[in-house]
Amino acid sequence: MKTIELVFFDIYNQKHILKVPFSLKDELFSKGIKIDASDILGLMFVCDDDFILKPANNQPFENNIYLCQVFDTNGNLLQNIKNKWFKEIKQKALQWRHFTIPTQKGFEFTNLKSKAI
Repeated sequence: MKTIELVFFDIYNQKHILKVPFSLKDELFSKGIKIDASDILGLMFVCDDDFILKPANNQPFENNIYLCQVFDTNGNLLQNIKNKWFKEIKQKALQWRHFTIPTQKGFEFTNLKSKAI
């Protein structure tokens, strides 16, 4: 069976790959695919709810591999809701010594000091 690989990054810049059947392609581009945030360390403290993965565009960057954006269940792109959890995420990033967060997700910590808040 042919599959589509969905690639996304959590707030610790950890790459995640989710494979879905090719038969879900239409649904994937129209509605996205729900993922459980509690299964992903780099998303679980942001929200214990589901997130939705949706390809950033309809052109794969390799054979059926799509870079995805992460949305909350209300359809808000994660970067648009960053202020809601920004302080908590920043605090956790400092605590766990994570200093650079990918901008693809809308979280960007480039000049953090390595001291506790």
